[in-house]
Amino acid sequence: MNKADLVKELESTFGSRKAAGEALDAVLDTIIREVSRGGKVSITGFGTFDRVERAPRTGRNPHTGTSVRIPEVKAPRFRAGTAFKSYVKEPHTLPKDGTATGRAPAGTAAAKKSASA
Repeated sequence: MNKADLVKELESTFGSRKAAGEALDAVLDTIIREVSRGGKVSITGFGTFDRVERAPRTGRNPHTGTSVRIPEVKAPRFRAGTAFKSYVKEPHTLPKDGTATGRAPAGTAAAKKSASA
């Protein structure tokens, strides 16, 4: 699914393709701007967008074997939320009506905490 397909899916919720496109653009723009500033965007049940800073390091050119200096890099990162991971693992648990976003299914966080303790 690409952006155009996503806008087409959202069209029924927003009433028009233009409104759906503007809403999607606004959400994506807000996420990009916040992460670019070094902030974090957390969407409950979906995941977290943030910026990771990787230190400079020495790598190797695979063709010649020579050392190559790799500079410091700032890159975006996405970590899927518990509910998202759960739905990907077991798609049959997706709700038939309503949205799949929201809080994790009851007991998932508590079950993980007691299992790790």
